[in-house]
Amino acid sequence: MKIVEFPRRIWQPAFALMIASVALVSPVVGAEPLVSEVSLVGSGAFLNGNDDQFRARHGVPPDLIGGVEDLYMEWLWGDAGTIRLDGHGIVDANDYLARVRFEQPDKGYVSAGYREFRTWYDGTGGFFPQNAAMFSYFDEDLRLDRGESWMEAGLRTPDIPELTFRYTHLSRDGQKNALAWGDTNLTGGFGARSIVPAFWNIDEKRDRLNIDIAHTLASTRVGAGFIYETSTIENSRNIRRNPDEPSDRYVTQSDDVDSDLYSGHAYATRPFLDERVIMSTSYSYSSLDNRLGGSRIYGTEFDATYDPVYSGRQPFDTGFLDLDGSTEIDAHVGTVTLQGRPSDNLRATAGVRVERQDVSGASRFIATDVGFPPALPSTQEPLAVKSDADQLGFVQSFELRYTGLSNWVLYTRGEWEQDDGELNERVLQTATLATTLERGSDIDSTGQKYVAGATWYPLRRVNVGGRYWYQLRKFDFNNHLDSTDNAPPSTNRYPAYMTDQDI
Repeated sequence: MKIVEFPRRIWQPAFALMIASVALVSPVVGAEPLVSEVSLVGSGAFLNGNDDQFRARHGVPPDLIGGVEDLYMEWLWGDAGTIRLDGHGIVDANDYLARVRFEQPDKGYVSAGYREFRTWYDGTGGFFPQNAAMFSYFDEDLRLDRGESWMEAGLRTPDIPELTFRYTHLSRDGQKNALAWGDTNLTGGFGARSIVPAFWNIDEKRDRLNIDIAHTLASTRVGAGFIYETSTIENSRNIRRNPDEPSDRYVTQSDDVDSDLYSGHAYATRPFLDERVIMSTSYSYSSLDNRLGGSRIYGTEFDATYDPVYSGRQPFDTGFLDLDGSTEIDAHVGTVTLQGRPSDNLRATAGVRVERQDVSGASRFIATDVGFPPALPSTQEPLAVKSDADQLGFVQSFELRYTGLSNWVLYTRGEWEQDDGELNERVLQTATLATTLERGSDIDSTGQKYVAGATWYPLRRVNVGGRYWYQLRKFDFNNHLDSTDNAPPSTNRYPAYMTDQDI
């Protein structure tokens, strides 16, 4: 088993930044102290029971913890500017925050900070009461550290567009329990049960850049924004199957994903007729590129090298090696919304949403499998997969809200949706170029949704509500390409086996 360490990495620089800011900001910029507040905290727990379940349920370790619960300082800078510093740091709970903000009215602001916190998970598996079967084979003190660092600057000068820039770095690092458990036959004759615990190794990093601009022209509010995000995911799911049996084996599925996201949007809002009618429009475009890698390997330990003759192999131990793939998603979304107030107690909102999405993907990998005894032969089959899909959707909505009855709100809403799409899939053997699966389907769907309800406010902080909700959705599948014959006596209907569906 691979041991994952949890070094206390980032909170020391963050706290050093906070302390340095406290010591240096006042004399350097000539700021006048206004507020200085600090509170300390300490706590502990005396536990007689399961430490891992205590951590997962209460979010703190069953040990002595303490530190700065809250730190807040504020200075007056120049004529009307302010400097604010706040944060906290709880040692051994891995809960840290350092945040500073410089702000000058009618000019703008600059802020930066770092935050980190820890989430504990209970790695205990299941319990089979008939024979008290329970398994524990790894350190079940699982923890996941989440971190966020950012820098933001905003221009807020009157009569010119508002400009905001923000850079954010996000991370997740550690381990957590997995919901897909391993199986065992050691149940006293009651058959196989999935009660063997499993866990995730998590290593994720994400960087995001946001640029937004907004301005008011006469009575029209307009704005636009751009987002660029890049991320790296290196996770693995670890499962043990049939521990303490002759077929004992370990499964490691590695998921490697590198992504780049580009997104832009624009919007405009304008009131009419003394603001009794407000019209809003928006448009966004997003492009997401993913590069995929990974494997699923059975072996005698976690993170094992693929061995076609490893001990413990069983039929249907399917996996894959050397995954190399990519996906691309392009999406366009446009909306138009019209909101009106025919009277002071009645509001009506109508909207239209149009969305176009194109998805394409391709990958190559080696599919692995194990045959039947007594030989239990292992097979490796190089495969290539390609798919593409497109969808065009329209959604219309209308809502009425009435507040003319004292302490009552009455509302009703309807939505109507139409979608038109196409899906194409193909799987082929790279060695022979033989097609093993192929489909082409046109998919049309329509949907309706209706909501009607009322909310009564008899007292402050007390409300009673009732709502009726109805939804209908229909799908029509026109399968113009199918690699299998759906007519009898064929028993294989996959992939293009559906013709219609009503929900």
